[in-house]
Amino acid sequence: MDAVRRVALVGAKGGSGTTLLAANLGAVAQRGGSSCVLDLDCRKGDLAALLDVRPKVIVPELWGSDCDASRLRGSASHLPGGLCILGQPDAMAQLARPLPTEALGLLALAAAAWDTLVVDCGAGLDEVMVAVLAEVDAVVIVATPDVLAVRNARRLDAVLGQVGVPEARRLVVLNRVDRHDAFDTADIEAAARVHVAARLPRDDAACARAVGEGALLADVAPGSPLVRAVEDLWSLVRGEPLAPRTSRWRIPWLGGEP
Repeated sequence: MDAVRRVALVGAKGGSGTTLLAANLGAVAQRGGSSCVLDLDCRKGDLAALLDVRPKVIVPELWGSDCDASRLRGSASHLPGGLCILGQPDAMAQLARPLPTEALGLLALAAAAWDTLVVDCGAGLDEVMVAVLAEVDAVVIVATPDVLAVRNARRLDAVLGQVGVPEARRLVVLNRVDRHDAFDTADIEAAARVHVAARLPRDDAACARAVGEGALLADVAPGSPLVRAVEDLWSLVRGEPLAPRTSRWRIPWLGGEP
């Protein structure tokens, strides 16, 4: 895979944890250069709310704007570690769906403004999201570990293949996997007929603390297996070798079964 600078996450259904993953993948990317998380979920967009950030400029104000990369950087909100956020409004009445050309224009501008761009696309597909997902360097389809969600992931994956997104640029990942779940990855893959590229462990305590404090997972629970799994997922998305781990959690979550 060529250099991956623009990564989009899309949920197989609502509540898959796409926004939380997007924020924390963006934080991992920030370690290697400037990074921004762009909230393109025009239905409910809650990235800013998740991180307890009040956007300087809301995304709908950027549709079709004539600002340049420098002004866009100045419009972003900044987390303490330097991660930039372009968020949707808190008021639902201010949410606005762009034209595909407007979304692609903002995508190109943001990609020029930061070294890495992580895009939260929410759940499901419409013509705007299809256009965005066809343009980025990698697409992460996020599903929960149940057959219906993974079947929806397969459907999303098939649509992306039909619009020309190469298979190498599409990854299906399972989020909130409990080691005691009744179905293992092989069961789900067989039932849903889709390859699962990675599994992210369930850590309700770490997620609840991060959401409650409006913080990133690595800041509130640095020892969580979920933090390490997100780091490994970023390496996987970029086609990089995984960092050595002494923990026994690594292979189950990014490889085979325990």
